[in-house]
Amino acid sequence: MAETYRSRLRQYERRGDMIIWVGAGLAGLIGLANTTTFNAAPAVLRALEITAIVVGAAFFSSARVKFEWEATLIKRGICDRSFEANDVLPLDKAWPRDAEECWKSGFFCILSAGLIMLTCFWWQVNWRF
Repeated sequence: MAETYRSRLRQYERRGDMIIWVGAGLAGLIGLANTTTFNAAPAVLRALEITAIVVGAAFFSSARVKFEWEATLIKRGICDRSFEANDVLPLDKAWPRDAEECWKSGFFCILSAGLIMLTCFWWQVNWRF
């Protein structure tokens, strides 16, 4: 079955929702980074943690804006009657590569931040022994 403007719009909106939820997880890491346990880790680990969080947030923000813009273009086209929602997408209407790369990069940053956070916590456990 061929992809339509309506189905692509749903995909863009779904990706935008996913970015919000994963970004909320990133915000949770910010809360954990403010705990006293985190302070026992070496400064380089703390710096890497904060850097991963900030860079990840920037990537997610950029991805969210880019997917939202693509969805807006489809909505405008439907409202302007340039095409119908059930029309088949043209073959040259590719998935937005920049937005996808920002999504993947942000996801990498949040995974990295989580691993660094675990390293900091394990550092604290070993510090006490």
